[in-house]
Amino acid sequence: KLNSASFASSGLKLVGDYSFQNTALTALPKLDNAINAIGNYSFSSSKIESVIVPAGTYVGAYAFEECDNLHTVEIGDGAKLGEGAFAYNQLRNKWTTDMLKDEANGDTTHADNRASNSIYDKVSNKQDREFIDWYVFISPLRSLTVGNNVEIGDKAFFGASELTTVTLGDGAKIGNEAFYNASSLTTVIGLDKAVKIGTSAFYGDYLSKYFAQDLATDGADDSMIVYGEDGVTPLYVYNSAPIATLNLNSLTELGEQAFAYNRALTTVTLGENLSSIPYGAFYECSNLTTVNGLDGIENIRNHAFVSTGLTNLILTSAVSIGDYAFLTSDSITSVTLGDNIESIGEGAFSYCKNLSSVNGLGKVEIIGNYAFAYTAITSADLTSATHVGEGAFTKETLTPFSVKLGDNLASLGDNPFAFCKITALSKEIVKDEFNGVEYKETVYTFDITNTVKVIDGSIYQVVPNGLELISYCGNGGTIKVADGTVRISSLAFAGSDITNVILPYTVASIGHKAFYDCDKLALVNFTSYYAPVLEEEYDYMLFYNGLNIPAKGEGGLGIIDYFMWNVTSMPNNVYYGANFIDYIGMVDNKILMVRPSNGQNYDSFIFSQYFSTVIDGAVAADDITLEAIDLINKLPDVVSLSDEQLVILARQAYNKIVNNEQRALVTEYAKLTKAEKRIADLKYLAEEGNTTPPTEDNPPAEEPDEKTPAYVIVLIVVGAILGAALIAGGTVLT
Repeated sequence: KLNSASFASSGLKLVGDYSFQNTALTALPKLDNAINAIGNYSFSSSKIESVIVPAGTYVGAYAFEECDNLHTVEIGDGAKLGEGAFAYNQLRNKWTTDMLKDEANGDTTHADNRASNSIYDKVSNKQDREFIDWYVFISPLRSLTVGNNVEIGDKAFFGASELTTVTLGDGAKIGNEAFYNASSLTTVIGLDKAVKIGTSAFYGDYLSKYFAQDLATDGADDSMIVYGEDGVTPLYVYNSAPIATLNLNSLTELGEQAFAYNRALTTVTLGENLSSIPYGAFYECSNLTTVNGLDGIENIRNHAFVSTGLTNLILTSAVSIGDYAFLTSDSITSVTLGDNIESIGEGAFSYCKNLSSVNGLGKVEIIGNYAFAYTAITSADLTSATHVGEGAFTKETLTPFSVKLGDNLASLGDNPFAFCKITALSKEIVKDEFNGVEYKETVYTFDITNTVKVIDGSIYQVVPNGLELISYCGNGGTIKVADGTVRISSLAFAGSDITNVILPYTVASIGHKAFYDCDKLALVNFTSYYAPVLEEEYDYMLFYNGLNIPAKGEGGLGIIDYFMWNVTSMPNNVYYGANFIDYIGMVDNKILMVRPSNGQNYDSFIFSQYFSTVIDGAVAADDITLEAIDLINKLPDVVSLSDEQLVILARQAYNKIVNNEQRALVTEYAKLTKAEKRIADLKYLAEEGNTTPPTEDNPPAEEPDEKTPAYVIVLIVVGAILGAALIAGGTVLT
């Protein structure tokens, strides 16, 4: 019941913690300049109507929190406000515009009694009623003036939803969430002199509202309704401070998400003291069209300008552009980069559908996954790139595209150019020179770097144990994947016009959607002993929409009689594979498979969903033969005595092959015999007195080997001849 208090005229230095909490004080006792501090929670939840904080005073944490009648605050020069000093966090349910107005004027009689004409009562289904409610913040504070060099602490004016104008002095430092949910704040005078703005300082909650469109005419404020794409739900209210123009000339530090979801913001001016735009600073500022000074920013962090209205970006000082920095900013048409640019992060410009020009792209070293996916770019200069990430330039449909690769390129993610129609890559080399005239030849197989190669016009990458086909480049028809390829990357052939594919025996894995949307593909010739692994990736659309469940009915495969989700909701009950043409169970025109006659695992259920007819082709090298081939291939071209053990291991591996059909597949057998002879010669020369290697006319003197009968030697020779004959006469079915 304490409703008034006064202090001595001078000398008071401290108001202690909790001193007047929950009292009925309507006026703050007069404080003179001797005051040093107002303690934590000292006047919280009181009835105070106005506060004047003397210069240099520290206001403790939540000192004036939840003061229902506090409408005016003045802060003196040099004061420091603690966390939540004037916070007001009253979140209330609302049902109609009339009730909102009543409660704003102090009438709360409707808070627990829904009027008969409310939208709530128009909905008959009780469960639907729960989604009709929405929330707003109600705060009494209407006026705020801040002196020079004031530190406004974290959450100091949290929830000041009715505050429309703030006046700041020079040198203000604004803490994290200082004006969070200040949903009516349109003007901040003096913000151009502020030196620091903290994380989420002017950010706010975005809260769902749910209305049926035909009910929106009864009591609803149309200006508060935000419809989804379906015109009905979901609906959102954004509580970030709706400041239209920001002048941040003096700013040296800007916090993450400082102005996120400000749908009123159109123009920002940055000063020369700010070098970085932090995470989400202008996230979903959908009407932001102008950022003056962006050309002086060095680092643009993740999600900084997601879904803004920016058009032509001048980023000539940028060193790095973070992940999803400009995601879904549809208005962007061009980007200009400077000489200092090093990296562009994952999805940085993804879904900027009108972006058609990137000047300076040839200077970027690292391009992240999906960096320019689903843009209108049709060419890419990657001459400085050391890495280009997965799907970096992916298109939605097959689109003509040109690319220039440089000699710094070290690695590539899974097809950076998915659905990009690139003609076979080539270069001109000097074939001959006569009388000062160079005669050039166009070649389609050459090295970009030690790790990136062009083979038959397509892009490959060196990986452990072989090659990886990254991106098919060409005009379709019959394609032979390069020998030594161990993996075909995801979307490597997506959308192309290929008709027949011949895979080498080394292929062990085929990436997700590697041949997706290849509608003309009619035949795949497998030559590996084991069927390649068919990779697939989780697709949330298939899972949540139930488009490809392993059951009968629409979209299903018809392999069981009941709906699998009746058993469990785990995503492993959905097929995500789409390696050839379309998703499993949705391939209308299945493909012809040619497989090795001794091939393993080609008769699986998954393969049968892509291939309708199977033809047995040539014999494939089995594990034993592959081991021999591998060991022989690892032998140096010119062996030394130190390689003798490698030669012995290669011979032992070859001798394990007992089937002549398998021996015929060891096409490098001559390399083994040549290595064995050289080892024998080197050992002979190493003996004292021998200066010339033995020949057939002058063999070294040897005692007869009683352990090797002559008929065995004859059989070995015959076996070798038969093997050679099989090699000469063997055919591959295609």
